[in-house]
Amino acid sequence: MNILNGATNPMEPLAASKAAALDPEKALRLRQTAKDFEAAFLAEALGHMGFDSSNGVAGATEFSSILNRAYAERLVDKGGLGLSENIFRALAARIDET
Repeated sequence: MNILNGATNPMEPLAASKAAALDPEKALRLRQTAKDFEAAFLAEALGHMGFDSSNGVAGATEFSSILNRAYAERLVDKGGLGLSENIFRALAARIDET
């Protein structure tokens, strides 16, 4: 699901056709890179929303970023915010396959 439902991007048809034309191995690596970026973004957002508080547990603060990253990766695996698909298409549109 994309949180920008209804928004139109004039470059989307071009990006989608370029993404479809990619070598499957390159597309897989590019898609994983896009998912990693979305997970990093979400982990940072979770930290700013207070999900990294230690609740008085000694030593917990040092590991909160690891927990936030794990939460973020699970969120992305379940569909995330739709950022990774948009990032994938944007990157695919910029790859020169010559």
